[in-house]
Amino acid sequence: MIHHTKTIGTIALFGLSGGLWGPPVVAQDRVAQDREEQTNIDVYARTNAAVVSLRSPAGVGSGTVIDGEGGVLTSAHVVRGQTRIEVTLANGQRVWGRAIATNRSADLALLQLEGLPTPLPALEFAPFAEVRVGQRAFAIGNPFGRFAGTLTTGIVSRIDRQQNLIQTDAAIAPGNSGGPLLDSQGRILGINTAVFTGAGQQGGIGFAIAADTARQFVIAARAGRIGLEAAAEAGGRLVFNGAPITSQFTFADNRLPDGSFFQAFRLEGRQGQRIVIDMTSEEIDPYLVLFDPQGQKIAEDDNSGTSDNARIVLTLPSTGTYTLYANSYTVGDTGRFRLQARTANP
Repeated sequence: MIHHTKTIGTIALFGLSGGLWGPPVVAQDRVAQDREEQTNIDVYARTNAAVVSLRSPAGVGSGTVIDGEGGVLTSAHVVRGQTRIEVTLANGQRVWGRAIATNRSADLALLQLEGLPTPLPALEFAPFAEVRVGQRAFAIGNPFGRFAGTLTTGIVSRIDRQQNLIQTDAAIAPGNSGGPLLDSQGRILGINTAVFTGAGQQGGIGFAIAADTARQFVIAARAGRIGLEAAAEAGGRLVFNGAPITSQFTFADNRLPDGSFFQAFRLEGRQGQRIVIDMTSEEIDPYLVLFDPQGQKIAEDDNSGTSDNARIVLTLPSTGTYTLYANSYTVGDTGRFRLQARTANP
């Protein structure tokens, strides 16, 4: 479970000489010990100025500059119904971004930056057909909303051409969503969207929406064929120690980036409450994801319950309205399920 102008050529357009973004990298500045290390340095130097940090009432994330006039791609779950987003450029300057299009099923959003003092460097898309398992991959973003401009490296671990997803072992954390996954030329392989983490595991597997999907979304948005979607509404209210909820996934339900169906539910919780949430079904493989009142994911589970059902056991970190995603682990699965929430202490 995943919970979050086709151009080929040189990368010269990424670096602007002098001015706000600083001088280009020159050969005498090289300090790398080998070719691989030099590639890391070069990719970061060419692309970091085209990655921005985002903050809104919906949460934090990253953004990828795709044109010099301030068009920025990010993840729809970072925007989550907001129309104005605070954007911090790589040089620390803050501007506003206006959301002009979102697509929840693809988990993509397009912003237009306002009040730019000078054009920004922009990134090119790499053709999806050229991506190969094993090639180098570089992620730049703002993990946890606190470490802007962080570079991590890895490889393309897997390609899902049906879902248009790229799997990578480059470290991706909350806050990286919306930032670019890059190739060795500094082109966009994909837009980082989610990390899959198994129950009880510390690490995770990163996923990015393929560049071709992102490029097609931008074209449709600029042609006016895609606008702002309403924020996903919770399907109902789940009450601790109340009656269980029985529902059903159908093809009309919202989809996560991997294509699996989900429904959202709201719960009122208090700081320090020890809670247990169960999702059971004989027709689908249940999966649960819990978000805190600030929209940050704090727990998920696949099969900690009985008979491979999902169960979240957690002490709530704050008081407020939590959001629960009830989800099917298997893409495309439909069927009935049951939700119940209870407290383990008063």
